[in-house]
Amino acid sequence: MRVRLACALWLLALAGADRAAANWNEPVAGTLNVAPALDGESGNITNVDGVPYVVWDEDDGALHYEVRVKRLEAGGWVSVGGSLNADTGRNGFWEDIASVGGVPYVVWAEDGGSFSYRVHVKRLEAGSWTAVGGVQNISPTADANGTTIADVGGVPYIAFIEVDGGSHYQVHVKRLEGGAFVEVGGSLNVSATRNGSEAMIAGIGGVPYVVWRETDGTHDLVHVKRLEGNAWVSVGNPLNPTETQSYSPSIVSIGGAPYVAWSGEDGSTQALSVARFDGSDWQPVGGPLNTDPSHYSSHPRIADIGGVPVVTWSEDTATAYQLYAKRFDGAGWSLLGANPLNVNPAFSANEPEVLGIGGVPYVAFDEYDTVSDKKVRVKRLEPDFGAEAATPTATGATLTAQVDDFGLALPVAFEYGTTAAFGTQTALQSTSGAGASTVTREIAGLTPQTAYSFRAFGSDTVRQTSLGATQAFTTLAAGGNPPPPGVPVITNLKLTPATFRAAKGTVVTYDDSVAATTTLTVQRPAIGRRKGGRCVKSRTRPPKARRCTRYVKVRSLTHADVAGGNRLRLKDRRLKPGAYRLRAVARNAAGAGKPATRRFRVKKR
Repeated sequence: MRVRLACALWLLALAGADRAAANWNEPVAGTLNVAPALDGESGNITNVDGVPYVVWDEDDGALHYEVRVKRLEAGGWVSVGGSLNADTGRNGFWEDIASVGGVPYVVWAEDGGSFSYRVHVKRLEAGSWTAVGGVQNISPTADANGTTIADVGGVPYIAFIEVDGGSHYQVHVKRLEGGAFVEVGGSLNVSATRNGSEAMIAGIGGVPYVVWRETDGTHDLVHVKRLEGNAWVSVGNPLNPTETQSYSPSIVSIGGAPYVAWSGEDGSTQALSVARFDGSDWQPVGGPLNTDPSHYSSHPRIADIGGVPVVTWSEDTATAYQLYAKRFDGAGWSLLGANPLNVNPAFSANEPEVLGIGGVPYVAFDEYDTVSDKKVRVKRLEPDFGAEAATPTATGATLTAQVDDFGLALPVAFEYGTTAAFGTQTALQSTSGAGASTVTREIAGLTPQTAYSFRAFGSDTVRQTSLGATQAFTTLAAGGNPPPPGVPVITNLKLTPATFRAAKGTVVTYDDSVAATTTLTVQRPAIGRRKGGRCVKSRTRPPKARRCTRYVKVRSLTHADVAGGNRLRLKDRRLKPGAYRLRAVARNAAGAGKPATRRFRVKKR
């Protein structure tokens, strides 16, 4: 007799392995702050041989802000040395970090007294921060701030602004030569009688490029210069000739070309813009990025993520500052993953710094966790895995996984093995960058008739990011033929426990290679006799007939499987004590797979 799902014989529950949906996630949940109860702000991030390093300034509890650094290790964020301040009794701000030849360098400005700031540089040597030269100001007693650092052809370059004798801030650049930083080319300002501000330096094709903003008396213009010989030469015209205000320009090399992002306004609307230098002048890349032209947007940062421009920024939504990320899809700007990026959208977040590590975007930022306290945090974009499946042969398998990369090609791979530790990983491969797609990998060198576990995972080439659900398959017998493409394969059929009381029941689990409909049949053994190679019902038993065991159907039903793990509960008070077998056969449009069976026993009450 066939039993409907509504019958009390079976209680079914769909089961995939538990996993959290990936997207923008913290590599390690929580703040980077050394003292979580104190204020920390302005996180900047760099890539040191595949390891994220983050620098920020943090309240020491005595009203002094100290420059701190942490790096991501297997156990979480770990402090790198102690405070970098030259004087821990002074405030350190405007910190930036870069990797030069695999060595972290940090530049910052520190209060030298009377609110006049001095530029300092340190690098990591044998686990400690060592000063590179002394005060880097052009004039040791002048106020300087807005520091930034970059690796340009294997040489550290720093840029900053410093007040001159006429009370105008000039943009200056220094580079490391023979153990000391020396000035390169003098002031970059277009006009020495105007203030330069918010400079940023980048290495593009082994040449230093600097972007900054400078007013001409009417417009707040964004300028770019590059070093030619020992002179700073303008790169095209100002990027925003009609804007009355501009903010926080950033520059990066993408495909060997300079890209600049900045925020500006013309008196009535806000526009977050990106432009690319085409060799002659600056060309717009897509349209404005901000979600609402009436919202104030700040601190845009642009990065090269696998050849794709990605921009992050903070936008005032009237209730809180929200962090956003967009990618350029070749025609326009699309949101990248779930936005906003805030850990708690009810609180404001600011100054997002985006960087690619192994093709994965990482973002460092600060976010309020109360009305007044800010915490430094980091998020990264992780691929989200859906259904996973395996089509085994005797000595190999084809592994597949559905993955959402949110429109950005991300590195993924599979790991597999005969234990929960897996033990073997496939080579990394990039997703399509088209959003939802399927990745496939052939594996070989397996043992016939052996159970294996596997799962897909995301990676930044050094560490795993997100994980798919753990799945299982069993290789075929040696010489066995693989099922036709698309035909479902049931593996790892189990009953837990295998001996149980009928009233209590047991849990049935198995893996299906693809979505299918599985017929599950409870059978009891009975004595039969051999006839023509079959075991048939024995009405009479001739003396010479061989006895055999045949299986008689007791109950059955169908179950709609998902690709991967499935779970159900077998519970039937009418099952009498004794031995039974569960037989599972999966079927879809491609055909029926081979039966999987598992014995079990029903105990007395």
